[in-house]
Amino acid sequence: MIASRSQAGFTAIELLVSFAVAAIVLAGATLAFQTSQTATLTFTDQASAQQKARWGLERMIQEIRGAGVDPCTPPRCPSVPPHFDAITNQSPIMLTIQSDFNGNGIIDPPGGACDPAAVTERVRYQLNGNQLQRSTDPNNAACDATVASGVTALSFTYLDEAGNPTAVASAIRTVVISVTIASENGGSEKSVAMADRVRIRNR
Repeated sequence: MIASRSQAGFTAIELLVSFAVAAIVLAGATLAFQTSQTATLTFTDQASAQQKARWGLERMIQEIRGAGVDPCTPPRCPSVPPHFDAITNQSPIMLTIQSDFNGNGIIDPPGGACDPAAVTERVRYQLNGNQLQRSTDPNNAACDATVASGVTALSFTYLDEAGNPTAVASAIRTVVISVTIASENGGSEKSVAMADRVRIRNR
């Protein structure tokens, strides 16, 4: 009596074909998972870099916009404002912001130990290596505090009242900020570049 196919089972060739098909399906599923995982990590890295860039920019923008507070007028001060430059020691990667918060006509040095949260009349931002640093006492290196790490590029451009580039501190009315921050895992494809234009409202 001839055995039916269900009794005879699969041939060796049929088993090999089945294993090959299963291997191809498994490889495809693995590739799809890896691609999805890579895309998710890239998106997460870009979002993290963008958040760091935005936070660093927003803090600088707020302080630059409010620079140049100078309420001292005669007779307390011998002349009308301004008595100092709102932005000084400016360079492509560094600037110092000045304000006379107590209205005595001068920029007072900070008092006491370094305190990143303290309100001082002179604040410096600078790029140091790959760190954007803020200092409440530019004359004391120990007061440098990191605002954002992973900074691959920082650029300050200074414009006068007419919107033209200027190197004269007293003529600065607008600061253009450009910053590029890499993700935690690095790689130019995961970097985020942001820029903003800030008008100094007190000048």
